[in-house]
Amino acid sequence: NKFISLMNYKSILFFLGIYSFLVSILSLLNIFYSIYFDVNIGINSYLISFLISVTIGLLFFFIGKKHRKNFNLTEQVVFILLGFILIPFLITIPYVSSIYGINLLNSYFESVSGFTTTGFSILLNINNIDEPLLLWRSSSQWIGGLFFLVVTIGTIGSKQIKIKPAYLISGGASGRNFYNNFNYNFIKIFIIYFSLTILCIFLYSLIDLRLLDAFNLAFTSISSGGFIADENLSNVLKNNLQIFIFSVTLLLPI
Repeated sequence: NKFISLMNYKSILFFLGIYSFLVSILSLLNIFYSIYFDVNIGINSYLISFLISVTIGLLFFFIGKKHRKNFNLTEQVVFILLGFILIPFLITIPYVSSIYGINLLNSYFESVSGFTTTGFSILLNINNIDEPLLLWRSSSQWIGGLFFLVVTIGTIGSKQIKIKPAYLISGGASGRNFYNNFNYNFIKIFIIYFSLTILCIFLYSLIDLRLLDAFNLAFTSISSGGFIADENLSNVLKNNLQIFIFSVTLLLPI
């Protein structure tokens, strides 16, 4: 109890709220995709995901915005652990509410696998899954890859630990103030991460991949994930140029 009372939990909620907003952005992406391509299957599940993630994000944001933002190392570890629990839980919503009868445990497994960019899947017959859910599945890798980078540079790269991955970013902050590090590094990481994702989508479009495959492969390659929108990658990459370009983009996360 004394440990909990000393824990800067309100600031931890503040940062968890920021990541909840990222889930809401991905929910909007799926909503727009469904509307644009007139795929109404499961659109309500993404609306529910959007509303829940925005509500949690706003609640956590307002709880923690006026409180001390600097974390000690223990609080940073707690934030990371809670992030790996909460964000996959939000990602679970479209799986559970889909028409495919995926139970909560399997949905959470799929979410954790995507968020950790592991690539193990509990889903069978991927070709029978609707396109928005496949897009959601691949985008879970993207947000997981971003979370991993921020954790690596913001926490492991702090002066409290004798590893300096913050040096990978020009002028990256690596001081003791987690809030300053987060603001400074997160923006730089996000710009690089997002820009490379757009670059991949552009390159895939140039080699005549359909939009779903372009988004899916971009989210997969940038995050070093393992989800694809087909049972076999050879059904997506059908000529040597496509294989070559995809191989090159696989090097970008390094």
